[in-house]
Amino acid sequence: MKSLNIFIITLFLLINIQSLSASEVEVHVSTITISPMSVSVEEGDSGTKNVNITISLDHCPTYSNIKLKYFTSNGSANGSDYVGQSGNITFVKDGASCSQTITLRIKGDINAESTEKFYLNFSNNGTHSVQGINWPGGASSARSTITITDNDTYHLSNVIFDPTSITITEGDSGTKTVSVTFSLDICPTYADVTLRYFTYNSSAVQPSDYVRIPYNSTNSVTFVKDASSCSHTVNIQVKGDTNYENDERFYFYVRRVSSTTNQNVRFPNNSSYQDRVPIYIENDDQQADLRM
Repeated sequence: MKSLNIFIITLFLLINIQSLSASEVEVHVSTITISPMSVSVEEGDSGTKNVNITISLDHCPTYSNIKLKYFTSNGSANGSDYVGQSGNITFVKDGASCSQTITLRIKGDINAESTEKFYLNFSNNGTHSVQGINWPGGASSARSTITITDNDTYHLSNVIFDPTSITITEGDSGTKTVSVTFSLDICPTYADVTLRYFTYNSSAVQPSDYVRIPYNSTNSVTFVKDASSCSHTVNIQVKGDTNYENDERFYFYVRRVSSTTNQNVRFPNNSSYQDRVPIYIENDDQQADLRM
């Protein structure tokens, strides 16, 4: 009889424990801290620099292990700026310490660039429903923002044309010479700069109105880093004739061929690629009198 009573009491307890609702079960909650949530680092010129991000719990889990996953993601910074990482973190139930550090690596370079950002993201990776976690700000995940500041200098030289426009009377025969000088206000201070020059038709055309300067490597000039002077003059031949025609024009172009991220040029039109000088040819011939 005594054994039957023990069996009945045990069965009653098991049934009532199984019927407990989720609200009646004790929930074990740990609060996550990420330090720092935001950090700034200067990149360096080569190799990598380390940045440490620590994720910790206010107390170790008391019901089951807490599993988290982490991964980096681009902002304005990308894989050329940092070493991407991903992985898993486990905080062990009743562990002695619940803090882990992830080391990120920032790549150095010598390119002048803007301040950039990327992120280290954390999210749940299978925590038991009874073992809860509180994320910063009450969110369901969190991230740390890593800002990379640049330590490189941007070197810029401005292109100057002299003159900025040319007008010439064509003449009746032979050729007339016009000259255009292009120069840099400051000789390159980081790397050599190569510019290429050429002529281009408009209402005036070659070979009847002027002698063409083709776009090729022969018609280039390299302004050397730290030179004392950076100026080049080009002579252009305008052809004369006795044909009555409208005033015409063609163009003298200068185009950037080489520069580096840190050494660039700016033309008068604010372009970093090319600009031009218009050359106007005025007609000096009389229209034939067709009256009888």
